Amino acid sequence: MTTTAIPTRIPHLALRGVAIATIVGIASGALATSASAATERYPMGSIHTLGRNTATTALVTGRAADPDRPTLPVLVEVTVSGQHVATTSAKNGADGHDFAVSVPVDGQTRQVCITAIGRGPSKLRRQLDCNYLLALAPKPAPAPTPTPTPLRPRPRPRPPPPRRPSPPPSRRPRRRRPSPPPSPPPQPSPPPSRSPPRARARAKVPSHRSRSTPDPTRVSATT
Repeated sequence: MTTTAIPTRIPHLALRGVAIATIVGIASGALATSASAATERYPMGSIHTLGRNTATTALVTGRAADPDRPTLPVLVEVTVSGQHVATTSAKNGADGHDFAVSVPVDGQTRQVCITAIGRGPSKLRRQLDCNYLLALAPKPAPAPTPTPTPLRPRPRPRPPPPRRPSPPPSRRPRRRRPSPPPSPPPQPSPPPSRSPPRARARAKVPSHRSRSTPDPTRVSATT
């Protein structure tokens, strides 16, 4: 019985072929990947509105999309003054590329920025837009509440003292001058007495004496 030996070159050639095919495939895949990476574009978008909805939060709305993959939503990162505060997906709106997110803020002026992340294999990142959020207006100081002053009881008006009836003016009785006593009625003068003629003659006799003898009453008056 005769046996034929299988040549050993055939398996070696097959292994070489497989290795060459694998290397060619890997190289072609790498070339394809590098070509796709070279043609990949960055996402696009912007901030539409930015404003405070409460004293401690702000609402950010905008749009973001990957131009190479328009049907896939794009992730959007929101930063406030350089600090990452929220991540959302731009999947709203008619075409599925709008977003709206509420982020925490304080009362100071802050810069709000959005960064989109592409959906390609390289995950390209791009800062799309930045806007400033203004500080809150200071609240007006409350007006001081006036302290109520205690009401003092009003003094009741004192009734006026009763007026005493003033006495009528005293009239002093007039002193009546004493009336002079009534004058006695005039008495009828007695009729002149008619001495008899002898008496007349006697009365005329001492007329020469009255001249020579002074009257004692007259002398006393002159002295």
